[in-house]
Amino acid sequence: MFARAMHPTEVPGIYIPLRGASPVAGHVRWSPAKSLWLLAMYVGTAAALALATPGAVLACLVLCAVTLCLGHSLGMHRRLIHRSYECPLWMEHFFVYCGVLVGMAGPYGMMRTHDTRDWAQRQARCHDYFAHRQSFFVDSWWQLHCEIVLDNPPVFQPEPAVANDRFYRFLEATWMLQQVPVALVLFALGGLPWVLWGVCVRVMVCVTGHWLVGHFAHRTGPRDWHVEGAGVQGYNVPLLGLVTMGECWHNNHHAYPGSAKLGLMRGQSDPGWWVLCALESVGLVRNVKIPSAMPVRPHVKRLESAGPDTAAIRTYFAEAQDDYFAWSRGHNMHFGYYEAGVNPFDREALLERMNEKAIDLLQLDPGGAPVVADLGCGSGATARALVRRHPRASVTGFTLVPEQIALGIRINAREGLNRRIGYLLGDYANTGVATGSHDAALFLESLCYGAGPDRGEAIREAHRILKPGGRLVIVDGFLHGESEPAGLPGMIYRGWCEGWAVPGLAHIELVRMALRRAGFVDIEIRNTWWRVVPSALHVPFVAAMHTIRECRRHGFALGAWRWKHIRASVLSIALGLCVHRFGHYTVTARKP
Repeated sequence: MFARAMHPTEVPGIYIPLRGASPVAGHVRWSPAKSLWLLAMYVGTAAALALATPGAVLACLVLCAVTLCLGHSLGMHRRLIHRSYECPLWMEHFFVYCGVLVGMAGPYGMMRTHDTRDWAQRQARCHDYFAHRQSFFVDSWWQLHCEIVLDNPPVFQPEPAVANDRFYRFLEATWMLQQVPVALVLFALGGLPWVLWGVCVRVMVCVTGHWLVGHFAHRTGPRDWHVEGAGVQGYNVPLLGLVTMGECWHNNHHAYPGSAKLGLMRGQSDPGWWVLCALESVGLVRNVKIPSAMPVRPHVKRLESAGPDTAAIRTYFAEAQDDYFAWSRGHNMHFGYYEAGVNPFDREALLERMNEKAIDLLQLDPGGAPVVADLGCGSGATARALVRRHPRASVTGFTLVPEQIALGIRINAREGLNRRIGYLLGDYANTGVATGSHDAALFLESLCYGAGPDRGEAIREAHRILKPGGRLVIVDGFLHGESEPAGLPGMIYRGWCEGWAVPGLAHIELVRMALRRAGFVDIEIRNTWWRVVPSALHVPFVAAMHTIRECRRHGFALGAWRWKHIRASVLSIALGLCVHRFGHYTVTARKP
């Protein structure tokens, strides 16, 4: 079927010559036809605003829904490009015709653009055009008005049945002109306003919206999957499931591109899938592909099972290190603890009180020389508080971030504490220290960076390194249920996780069971949510003032992770309001 000099990829229409093809080397150039076509739609939209009528706007909305759902999503994307379901040829032709009416390209143009982009994004490196890495306005110019010319492109070769389809060849040659019959019908129904709204405004909204979703879906957002080896990951764009007909769940699509169902998780609305299910129920659609019935993709990992992204954690804390000084003079990297006698307006006092409460729960012998493991220690603020209160104690801090160790050593040296606080670079779920080597262990708002919904690996390692009778203290945020939230709380939650490089919060009841399985006894869990609220209320003010200062100093070039950190700081307030799904807990347990 295909030339022997070709090697197939996972992308159906792309074949690579034996000499290889590069998704990196190339240049972006202006596309006159593409640019002038869209410019004409924008001019028509400007005129439409002056001639708006309720009927014209309604016609625009109805045609947007039909062409985006049946045409772009079901016809062009899920059927023509990915062959994710089977249907009669007449239905395929009708759906693809509706897709042409969206106004982006003809069937072959859509396939070539999509398949080339998919192929490029799956390589370790690709041009910024494919990855949407440029700024918002540069990317808009590139995607809406330009095209990329690769120095050594792959070969685009659709299957013969599609390549030789006379109807598709006709649509490819006349895709812009296909708006004319629609315009004539609209003019007969409602005159010029209907034409402007039903053609110009609709095409402008659909084409611009397609770029907007693609821009954000390749830059940032929540993810459930990671595609190993791919230089570009897909992200979900929550709250847009209905208006995009399910196409906004782009992380799912990167994980399972051949799936006819895009909204794979609970709460991910997918109107295109709903229509397919209805068509399947009446026998018009068959052999619908979903992930559970598709071949295993070993390089696709579920993020929850794959564990934390240690590279992202290191990068985040290294880049945001200075931002934590704005939060705390002592470089405390947690929320504070309020109780009677503590000034709720004194943030540092609240933070230090949290250190004191966690240390008290360790129940260290005042006259002894305990060895304590600070698991996820940051630069060692809690460790310093501990050795000040227990002059004979020593602390081993574990962190993934070399910059935190360097900072901690400098601070400890100024206070003469370097001989009592040591650091080990590595994962606290695999410390490498001797069994039974520590008298106590502490996770202070660091267990959230562990692996698994129950943090079983980290809990088992804490049990291993503790001496008999040693106590474990966990202070952190947790989910109440066994599933992640959906809807607006879910969007807030995933945005917060993304901003602070958190793989996801543990489930409090699963943590209780993990402690029991590891062998801990005397397990006590207390909800301390209201204790941390006063310090959390400082976040918007601190984030706003710090952002203003930093922007004055550096302009807006703060770096991606610093902007994510600022966003997550603000979202943490909204997250705290969802008390039915989230809580801040103090957990204590003892190794018998």
